[in-house]
Formats: sequence, C-alpha cells, structure tokens
Amino acid sequence: MRYTGTTTLLYADKLDTIVDFYRDVLGWAVHGEWRDEDMLNWVLLGPADEPSVRLMYNRPEHGAVGQIEAQQAIPWIHVDDVRAAYDAVRERGGEVGVLEDVGDGRSEFSVTDPQGYRLYISGPS
Repeated sequence: MRYTGTTTLLYADKLDTIVDFYRDVLGWAVHGEWRDEDMLNWVLLGPADEPSVRLMYNRPEHGAVGQIEAQQAIPWIHVDDVRAAYDAVRERGGEVGVLEDVGDGRSEFSVTDPQGYRLYISGPS
C-alpha cells in the first residue's frame, strides 16, 4: 500500500474570501467545489501542480464530522524553497510571520488566512 495524499478539513464561513486568499496570495487552485443553488458550501484547494496536498473548507452548518472551532487544526505546508515561498506570499499581500530557522536544516514562517487559521510553511533553509 502506498499513501497518495492527504486532505485536511477545516471550517469557514467566508468561503469566497478563503478562495481569493489561497488563489491570489498562495497561488493555489480550486480542485473541486459544491454549491447549493448559488451558495458555495465547500471548496477543495491545493497547489495547482500537486493535487495530493489539499485543504477542504466547509461551511460549519454543513459539517459532516461535527463542529470544529477555528484553530483546532494547524496545517503545515512543506515546500522545496521556503525563502521563495516567503517572498512570494509577502509580495502577494499575505501577512507573514518571521522566517525562522527551526533547526535540522529547516526554516518556516506562518501566514494567517481570512478565517483566522494560522498556516505554517516550512522547507529547507
């Protein structure tokens, strides 16, 4: 058996704003969505070239696994060039934390999405 990816489910009530943030600030793509009439109820987001790394945002009232309060999950996103990711997110308007050396030859920074989830982006120093 070989694992082929993971999807983290997070809850958000501002899905359109979430899509804008991940597309415009992180450079991600929408891999799937579900609408009920004209209202976006869930969206699957991830790097355009790496569909095995995904975040799924769902409106709280449509939660299949129960209510989860904001920031009970802390996503870590791994990249091959953390400095380039840091510079790109800053240039696109993301509010980033300090790029820190965390040991073991890795550095990371945080960025907070419009729903208040703090994401950590990590990679080789």
